[in-house]
Amino acid sequence: MRKCILALAGMLLLLVSCRSEVDTSGRIVTDAAEEVTETSAVLYGYADLPEDGAGMKFGIVYSKDKNPTADNGRAVTSAAREADGRFSCKATGMWMMTTYYYRAFIKENGRYRYGKTLSLTTKDFPAAAQEAVDLGLSVKWGSCNLGAATPYETGDYFAWGETTPKTDYSFNTYKWAQAEKFTKYNLTDGKLALDRSDDAVQVSMGGGWRMPTYNEFRELLGCPRVKTGRGNVEGFLITGPSGKSIFLPAGGVRVGTALDLEGGRGCYWTSVLQSPNSYYSWTGFMQSNLMVMSALSRTHGHSIRPVME
Repeated sequence: MRKCILALAGMLLLLVSCRSEVDTSGRIVTDAAEEVTETSAVLYGYADLPEDGAGMKFGIVYSKDKNPTADNGRAVTSAAREADGRFSCKATGMWMMTTYYYRAFIKENGRYRYGKTLSLTTKDFPAAAQEAVDLGLSVKWGSCNLGAATPYETGDYFAWGETTPKTDYSFNTYKWAQAEKFTKYNLTDGKLALDRSDDAVQVSMGGGWRMPTYNEFRELLGCPRVKTGRGNVEGFLITGPSGKSIFLPAGGVRVGTALDLEGGRGCYWTSVLQSPNSYYSWTGFMQSNLMVMSALSRTHGHSIRPVME
């Protein structure tokens, strides 16, 4: 009996402590969000601070959790209020077509006081089939990976210079290797760029479609990008000078028969070998908030994003 009473008391104490976080005096109020995009939103609040409240901070906390706090979400402190006490904060790095919960806060002496919780749902990225997107760069970029039906799918994986996906991405199964030597794109032929017959995009899609060059992918990486995702797929939303965007999912890497780092890393082939007879070919490499050009083993299975003139 005593254990039940103690447990009940503990629950009541927890409920009281949770309620105490929410301000009921009107000093901090959460307002409706505006300018909601695929990856960001402008969040508004109202803070009624005393004249001696110079040490107090105010802002917005947002999270996928229905009870957003500074512990489970991201707290953005606002720099200033308007004359009527209203303030705004920019929430960034959101996932596409995802519901977020947010509320205004006042932080005083290390303790947060929260306003009412509101919610918003970010916009969806157009789920178009493969099409050429004019980003305002030297080439047009495909809206999907090779082998994918929508921008959110990772598509198929290819070893460099191979035109069909497979189950084992190792040196022993590599098309251009035999007896521990490369039979093409080696010191004998001196080739650094893929022949059209070895370009997986050209073979699969035809027309003016092909794999990007090193310089074309590096140009893409010079565009503004936002780490985001949709569903369970992470990646980068890249926006070109034209204002249009493409989404590059982080599909992981196939090494041997395994798929490694799906959702945490993305590697996209270019049509260029690092040097004659090299084990490595140039890729657009993404991991965490980083996206750079990197030379990786050409026997591994990576994603491909088509381009066209």
